[in-house]
Amino acid sequence: MIDNHLSLRELELFVNSLIFYIQSNPFQIGEYEINLDITVGVAFSKDFSSKNILEKADMALKYAKDNRKPYFVYDEGIEIQRQFQENRRWVKTIKNAMEHNNFIVFFQPIISNLDGSREKYEALVRIKEGENYISPFYFLEVAKKAKLYHYITQVVIFKAFEVSRKHRVEISINLSIKDILNENITNQIFAQLSKSSAKITFELLESEGLENFEEVLEFIKEIKRYGVKIAIDDFGSGYSNFEYLLKMKVDYLKIDSSLIKEIDRNYELRIIVETITNFSKKLGIKTIAEFVHSKEVLDIVRDIGVDYSQGFYLGKPEPNISI
Repeated sequence: MIDNHLSLRELELFVNSLIFYIQSNPFQIGEYEINLDITVGVAFSKDFSSKNILEKADMALKYAKDNRKPYFVYDEGIEIQRQFQENRRWVKTIKNAMEHNNFIVFFQPIISNLDGSREKYEALVRIKEGENYISPFYFLEVAKKAKLYHYITQVVIFKAFEVSRKHRVEISINLSIKDILNENITNQIFAQLSKSSAKITFELLESEGLENFEEVLEFIKEIKRYGVKIAIDDFGSGYSNFEYLLKMKVDYLKIDSSLIKEIDRNYELRIIVETITNFSKKLGIKTIAEFVHSKEVLDIVRDIGVDYSQGFYLGKPEPNISI
């Protein structure tokens, strides 16, 4: 128990000293030396009978972790409480959608730049709420933090395989490193692959999986035996390790929207996309331009030699496939 007559400044000095002491003094368990790295959430109040003091400290801790701070002192003036309440509301929305089967899979066409045909579709999840459909932009990160994300992935996998078989089209499914490391998810994938010849591409984020590369590579080797293709999503948005791309035997590179959406106004972006396209062709990898939002952008990516295009100009995500 800390003396409740400490000033805010004194409390901060105490917390800093505590963190320094713990991190500077590893403790022994047998022959092993254990180093601790801690994060502290602090709620400052002169009234320890306050009912929500622990809740405020917990919110401060979450804020410190999210912002990579060693500690954070709760402040009524920040947005932390609003964000906490907003997250709770989204968790409730997600659980309600799970209970009432209101996760709906939409499909956005991926168009061949050679002849304009709709050869592929990307599966994209939505929450149906009344007459409206909620984008994953609003709930996906909350679902991950609340450990509800894998349920959503399983819904998408089931529907994507079903639609691929029915319409005999290639469907892309987004997978995270957490999905690949989840035994329930991978078991579902291999069970679906063993049923029949669905045409499936799994999209992996460029920025994910390097720290678990061997597990990811083993998964890719296994699914490729079933004719599954691999795409790297948001390519060009971060660090690109070409050695990993070669080992993964990637089939598609989806060029990040940040390189495409202003390519008609920025010549430097065109040079970058041309470079990605040229080395991809030499490696036998197909390219897909994301966020194609106008005829001008479409004409440029076609002229550069990008193989496929995806974006609202060519087709919005819809709950039904239109060939």
